[in-house]
Amino acid sequence: MLNKKRFIVFLLCGLFSVQIANCYSFSNIKNLLHGAWVREDYNNSLIEKKSPAYASNLLVEEVCLRIDSNHFRNDTLIMDVSFFNHEGGEYYLPFTDDNIFKIYKSQQIKSSRSLNLVIQDKDTIIIITKYSKNGEIVYSTKFIKVSNSLQSLEIDNIIDYVTNKIVIKGFYIWKDELNKTVSYKVEFDEYGNITGSNKFNKFHIRTDFVEYEKDDIKDVITFYLTKKKIRKNFTYKMQNNKILFYKIEEGKKQSLVFSLTPR
Repeated sequence: MLNKKRFIVFLLCGLFSVQIANCYSFSNIKNLLHGAWVREDYNNSLIEKKSPAYASNLLVEEVCLRIDSNHFRNDTLIMDVSFFNHEGGEYYLPFTDDNIFKIYKSQQIKSSRSLNLVIQDKDTIIIITKYSKNGEIVYSTKFIKVSNSLQSLEIDNIIDYVTNKIVIKGFYIWKDELNKTVSYKVEFDEYGNITGSNKFNKFHIRTDFVEYEKDDIKDVITFYLTKKKIRKNFTYKMQNNKILFYKIEEGKKQSLVFSLTPR
């Protein structure tokens, strides 16, 4: 039996039934599902290493989910899915009055999958499991909710949002290659905006490595000054609580361009 602190929703390709504790209404389930979700292992790797390149091997199969509790078609909840952080698709979660769900195949689903929604204490986790034709587990992936709000978040920028938030979001002192202060207060936000700098106003951290060879996978950030259509790429690394940025020059020693020190 499931208690008030924990329940699991099983969603399979095909027909199945689901048991939900009486304390969770249809509205509760929708609210719990609603939001942006990312792979837990990718999120944890970013926290530890601050390196999307290092964590890139974790961006396989389903990497993030966008679930809008109002996105229904004929009583079916349509969930946006990002595969390998490179392609998008949809999973379909039909709802019924009896809280019995079914999921049917879309073009991206070639074998059975289950989606388990686990609530324990204050933590909510989604687990997607893929099964072989023989019913054996191929893989099982945990997802954590990174935002209840979907404003400004689409399926193609959720990984960017999480990466920006963990790797660079915050206020910094901007110094040049000679360690001279250029700006005393520059802010980077989770949506790729820069304020307080007259050099750049936008940035993008590389997170899609599908088309790169293994030796070419590195941490790269692109800075933009949109009014003048300026775009510059730099590699970067963390060192003693600072972020150091270098020119990208093949076959040459890295040349420091500027650094950011947290305020």
